[in-house]
Amino acid sequence: VALGLSVASLLVALSHSAVTTTAPVDRVDSRLTVAQLASGYFNNLDLRQWNLTLDFFEDTYVSDYNIEGATPMTLNREINWLVWPCFLAGFNTTHHQLGNIVVDFAGVDPATAAAVANLTAKVTATHNFDGSLWRTAGIYDMRLRRHADGPFRLFYIKYRQHWMTGDETTLSRLAKIAA
Repeated sequence: VALGLSVASLLVALSHSAVTTTAPVDRVDSRLTVAQLASGYFNNLDLRQWNLTLDFFEDTYVSDYNIEGATPMTLNREINWLVWPCFLAGFNTTHHQLGNIVVDFAGVDPATAAAVANLTAKVTATHNFDGSLWRTAGIYDMRLRRHADGPFRLFYIKYRQHWMTGDETTLSRLAKIAA
């Protein structure tokens, strides 16, 4: 079930919150907030709303994609402003489908005093390139931090590809265009 919660556990948490404290509701609300942020990020990529995708990231973050031999790297979020519009705009359309979203909280980052949320989601992404479809499916592991009263922002993203169909050289061609 989405967010790693069953309907029954949500109802129990909500009913206990009325009797005891509001902590379970806050935790559920925070899980939903983090899940909605991730969903909104992928939706904004598909809609090519680049300024909204940029807001999802901290100033610097770690990116670890295992597609075509990519290696983990630390990036500045402003790179997204330059790369994503060039790279993804090379596709006629993209569609990311998220499922099995699980959010948990890792506590507080002692270096920054920020709350840390871990999100795992299964994702299938379909990319249309001049009528040819390239699909990939795998698991995203994301880590987000919330500083003080600010929003959660992504500081780590890892994609583990499980399978793909279509012409994998499409990515190489688009990467050259984006460069």
